[in-house]
Amino acid sequence: MEFEPLNIENDTIDFDMGFEDDDGIDIEHPVDDDEMHEALKFVDEGAKSIDIYNVAVRALQDAARKVALAKMNSGKLPLANGSSREDGVTDGMHSNDGHQCALVQHQSPDEKEKKMDDLSYELDRANRKCEVYRANLLSILKDIEEQKLQLNVKVQNIKLGMKD
Repeated sequence: MEFEPLNIENDTIDFDMGFEDDDGIDIEHPVDDDEMHEALKFVDEGAKSIDIYNVAVRALQDAARKVALAKMNSGKLPLANGSSREDGVTDGMHSNDGHQCALVQHQSPDEKEKKMDDLSYELDRANRKCEVYRANLLSILKDIEEQKLQLNVKVQNIKLGMKD
């Protein structure tokens, strides 16, 4: 299934955030949010399959949820200890690639467990797909090798026929 690339200059992205009175968040211009830009880049570059597209859309929804949360808190991002900061950074907490990573979603343990189960299921599904693709690729490579050997035999037979 092919998807049209997302053009963030011209398109509006509507998100259903799951709030009862929320009609969705419209983002008409890029937001200065690293996660939003990464997610948009992921959608733009990776919309080659439905699985990649779904992961990208979920990342966009998470980023939009965080932006909405920051807007509700007057531009301050919530931290793990319940306080808030302008830049959302806790002392010394950075991810391996240097990006700030102190955002915390307020979820109940049941919601977290459900999300973990969903992610585990998606990971298992992706691993199974990978195994199938790997097996198909090996089968194709074996077929190519057999055809190559058959062509070599035919070429040798033609060469021998020409010498006679």
